[in-house]
Parts: sequence; structure tokens; C-alpha cells
Amino acid sequence: MASNGRAYLRTVLSLWVAFCAIAFYYSAQAHIPRFIALAFLGAALIETALYIATGFPAAREIFDGISPPAVRALMLTASAVVPYLIYATASGTFHWRWFGLLALLATVSSAWFIAQPRHSPAIDILFLAFMAVVLLTKVFSRGYITLHPRVPADMLGQLMWIRVGVLSVLSFRKLGGIGFGFLPSRKDWNIGVQQFVAFIPAGVLLDIWLRFAQPRTPAGPWWKTLAVAAGTFCGILWVVALSEEFFFRGVLQQAVTRMTNSKWVGLALASVAFGLVHLPFRHFPNWQFAILAGVAGVFYGIAYLRAKSIRAAMVTHALVVTAWRVFFS
Repeated sequence: MASNGRAYLRTVLSLWVAFCAIAFYYSAQAHIPRFIALAFLGAALIETALYIATGFPAAREIFDGISPPAVRALMLTASAVVPYLIYATASGTFHWRWFGLLALLATVSSAWFIAQPRHSPAIDILFLAFMAVVLLTKVFSRGYITLHPRVPADMLGQLMWIRVGVLSVLSFRKLGGIGFGFLPSRKDWNIGVQQFVAFIPAGVLLDIWLRFAQPRTPAGPWWKTLAVAAGTFCGILWVVALSEEFFFRGVLQQAVTRMTNSKWVGLALASVAFGLVHLPFRHFPNWQFAILAGVAGVFYGIAYLRAKSIRAAMVTHALVVTAWRVFFS
């Protein structure tokens, strides 16, 4: 565990150095006022360290060793509002109402499974519904006030919400069978890529039938396209795919499977739910995108079933989204 702890510290320090360099260069190029850049950077550095900790067993073990659970929940709630305090205070956008709301939401999420000691699939599904409603109502875009169009402050709230939800499930619910982590194994990569290749014909035919997006040739030199694709893949893998696969496959698909005693019913219902939450994308109701997302969710779910790990589903998910953004959107 000591080596895992050192790996966590090295990862955090490396990311901090990279983020600082990118932030100062990007803010100069985009003419972002210094106080906005520094406010966002300070909060982002803290949130990154906390977010990354969820993927390191050594960090989670230290957190899990804190007792009683109510103290852990209190600490998790406190950690949820720290990035907001940093950003809002430094940017001059602090408001007690939003601070209180963030603290309340984090408290509910942190204490959910403590208040419900008799765990059941129904309790898990209600927890997911609560987490989804908070995201879909765009609470964080109102609490984290964006002062510059190129500095999406609400991203801080979204990362916090993912982190709090993940730790609630892993530390308080202690739900197994998820295979949570940031780094896919060789098996995860193999299965994830296989499911991506299997999805391509279905995805292309659906896109043609639904007229969802027109294929395009990437503009610019090949190396730039490759760099954009690599950056997109990593961002999707470690944020979007990680969070969505954790909650939809790792939690929801498992819960429905236990309720119905059928892994195929679990796969089907989780995929339908995954499609439905994409209805508000760009406009409501976006049935085209919901259908595509639901079908893609079947392949993500199969990757999870085959690997018994959401990391395989994360690979498939990230490859699908990257291919769509590079060659279609």
C-alpha cells in the first residue's frame, strides 16, 4: 500500500504541474483575467487531488479506516464544499445560499447509505435517481458562477458530485462487483476494444437511419487530429465514461440484475435508462441521441459483463465518444 500511496502523490504532483502550465498558457492566449484563472486553478487543483484519490486503494483505505461512519460522511461533505469556497471567495461570487445548498446535497449523498442500513437494490436505484436529478437540473451551473465563457466553473461541481457519489457507494454502501479504477487492465482493453468494433456497424446504420450526424473529414494535419483524439479519449475515459459506467453499469445494472435475477434484464433496463438520460442533449427531447446512447449502452453493458469490471465498459465508451467527436460531430 505504501507504493500505491507514493504513486498517488506522484500522480497528483504531475497533474498539478501540468495543469498550472496549461492554465497560465491558456489564460494568456484566451485573454482570461488573472483573478478568474487563479480562482479556477486553485479550486481545480484541490478537486483534482480529491477526485484522483478515489481511484487509489491506499487513499480509499485511509478514508475507510476513519470511524464512525458518520465522521467519514461529515469529512466527505466538508471536502465537497472546499473547492467552492476557494473558487467563489477568490472570484468574488460567494453566496451563502449556494454554499448551504451544496453542503446539503453533499450531506444527503454522503449519509444516504448510513441512514439506510438495510441495503437493497431499491435503495441503490433511489440513490442513483437522486444523483441524476441533481445533475440534470444543472444546479452546479447556477452555484458555480461562470465569469468567462472559456472557464466552465460548473465543471468543479460536476467532478465533486461524481467523487462524492463514488465514495458513498464504495465506502458506505461497500458495493462489490464494480471493478472501479482509472487504469484498465490488458483484459479490460481487449474486451473494450472488441465491443467498440462490434458497435461500429450498429452505430453507423443507426446514424444513417436517424440522420443524427453527418460524417466529416478531420481538418488540419494528421498529428493535430491524433493529439485531439488522444486528449478527448483520456478526458472521456477518466471523467464521463468513468462516472457513467460506474453508476449505470456498476450500480444500476447490478441492482436490476439482483432484483430480477437476470443479467440480461439488468443489461436491457440499464441501457434504456442510459438512453433516456441523454434526452436533454442539446435540445429536449432528443430522441435520436437517446436511441443511439441506449444502443451503445448495450455494448458498454456487455463489456462490463464480460470483464466483470467497469473499466472495460469505460474503454468502449471512450472509444465510441472519441470516434463520434473526431469523425462525426
